[in-house]
Order: sequence, then C-alpha cells, then structure tokens
Amino acid sequence: MQASAHAESFQLDQYIIHHVRDSKEWHLPFLSPIHLPGFLSLHALMLVLISGVLIYLFCVAYRKNDRVPTGVTNALEFFVQFIRDEIAVPHLGAKDGIKYTPLFCMLFFFILGLNIIGQIPLFAAATA
Repeated sequence: MQASAHAESFQLDQYIIHHVRDSKEWHLPFLSPIHLPGFLSLHALMLVLISGVLIYLFCVAYRKNDRVPTGVTNALEFFVQFIRDEIAVPHLGAKDGIKYTPLFCMLFFFILGLNIIGQIPLFAAATA
C-alpha cells in the first residue's frame, strides 16, 4: 500500500525540471547563496567559464611555433590530430576533413568542458 502512495506522489515532469532548471542563485558551501544578475544564470555562467578556459588554452597556453610540443601543447595536439585523422578526414574526405577540423575540435572541447564542469558539485543546481 505504501509503494502505491509513493508512486502516485512521484511526478516525472517535476523531477526532470528540478534537475535541468536554470538557477539564478549559486549555492556555495558555507556561504549564503550568490544571486546572479538578471542576464546571467548558472548555466550561462558555466558557458562563460568554459569559453574563457578554452580561449586561454588555445590562445595563450598552446604554443604553435614550438618544434617539439611539450606539456599542454602536446596534450591538445594529440586530441586535435585524433579528431582530424580519425573523425573528420575519414568521414568527409581529405579536403573537407581538414577544412572542418577546427569546427569539430571546438565542439569536442566545448562539450567535454561543459560535461566536466557539470560534474563539479559547486555548479549543481540548488535543491528547492
């Protein structure tokens, strides 16, 4: 009988909305909630942070003129070559694959960054 009452009170739509809603407050441990400005939500804050990190990685930390890549440059080059040689060129051909590799790299790194930052509890939506 109790399982039946629980099943009736569970609303799938409310459960889903609770986990994907766009929060206007950023809850940090041991601090009062930070109210974000009207144009900025928690998801938009995550987009801005990841965009900044990617701009820094590819414009500042990535040293294209090094003869032998080391450190961050070596790691980024590994992923860029993998996306070019294993995804773009085999599916689009040599000319278009090389042409569209920057687009695929941008999508890959942006989605990867957002997935990683979504796992950090500081960016979890507040529980109501």
